[in-house]
Amino acid sequence: MEAEVAELSGKLELAQEGLERLRIARGTVAEVLAEMTPEKLAVAVDGVARYPCNGQRGRFDHVRPAR
Repeated sequence: MEAEVAELSGKLELAQEGLERLRIARGTVAEVLAEMTPEKLAVAVDGVARYPCNGQRGRFDHVRPAR
């Protein structure tokens, strides 16, 4: 049983670390978005539409920059 507790404690620690990284990332995204003008946001959205993370260009063709 002690081995199981140790294993679960390790998993919990990893999950907590991941959650903290997500909290930091969320804060960073909020700061960046707060500083963005509509023009900068349009460029960012256009960049996502052209170059999605998975490398499948055109996957987000329905996303267009604000005019």
